[in-house]
Parts: sequence; structure tokens; C-alpha cells
Amino acid sequence: MSMNLISTTAMPTGASTLTITDVFTSDYLAYRLVFGNIGIATDANNDLYMTLTVSGTADSDGADYSSMWIRGTGGFDESDFHDDDGSSGVGIKINQESLGGTSGAQYNRWAGIVDIFGSQESRYTQALIRSTMGSGNDSGDSNGGHNTFGAGSYKQTAVVDGFKLTATNGENFAQGKVSIYGIT
Repeated sequence: MSMNLISTTAMPTGASTLTITDVFTSDYLAYRLVFGNIGIATDANNDLYMTLTVSGTADSDGADYSSMWIRGTGGFDESDFHDDDGSSGVGIKINQESLGGTSGAQYNRWAGIVDIFGSQESRYTQALIRSTMGSGNDSGDSNGGHNTFGAGSYKQTAVVDGFKLTATNGENFAQGKVSIYGIT
């Protein structure tokens, strides 16, 4: 097995979405997305959702995605999401709330690894998620950070060529980057 860097992209400050297309090809069996120091500019509770793109267009039908994960904090929290109707965010949910702010209680940053499998085959595309968030003290958790392990699925058999990352409250990204690796 080998892993090759395909690209590194800075988060678009002043925008609430990042879209990267034409990156998943038949050259690789799987892909690894490494997100570093993702931050949101305001003190809003933001979730991050990943939708997948087919022929350069993000699929925005909430019923086409499912995700589930377990979050560990100072205590233990568990969340499970399936067939989201799009009311809180469409796509594979890759973090649990409270992302945002530049200081104080909501000064949280997110980092994670998302592995993508099956994007070039006529079957569902799968995602495996491992992440951490911290640097603040969220009033809902009273812990200053958490770790998450989860999985998601794109429930269509289309060939996927990229992804779109969206902050649910429409807040703008302030910092961070994503590096994309191909795995053979």
C-alpha cells in the first residue's frame, strides 16, 4: 500500500463552503482527506457536513446520505444520524456542534481524517471518520474538547469525483486546510 499527496487546499476564508471536484479518479483505490485546524470566524455552533460531487455537482438530497458516530468527551456522548431530511445539514456529518469563535468559550478548532472508499465503483461510497476538536470550553460539554469516531455512506451508485464541505449555520471559515491523498 502506498499513499500519494494529490493536493493541499486552504479553507476559503470569507466563505461557508469548500468544494473540490475532479479529485477522485480511477487512479486510486481509496482516498484520505486530512483536515487541519479548521476554524469558523464567529461564535456560532456549527456542524460540518460533507456532500459528495458527481460530475462536479454536489448531491444535496439529504436522503442520499447516512452517517453515525460516537463522540467521547469528559463524559460520554453518542449520536446517531440516518437519512437526514436536510433540516440541520445535508450530507455526511463529520463533527458534533460547537465549532466556531475566535476567543472564549467557543474558540474551538477541528482536525480530522476522512477515508473515502468505493468512489469510482458502481456501489455506495463509504467514509470512515476520525477527528478531534478542542481549544475551548463549550458550555454544553464543559470539557474543552472531544474525540469522534464515525462512518458515513453516500447511498447512490454514481461515480463520485469530489466533495463539498459546509458549515451548517452559514458561517465563514476562518482558517485551516485539507490535504488529499490517493491510496493504492
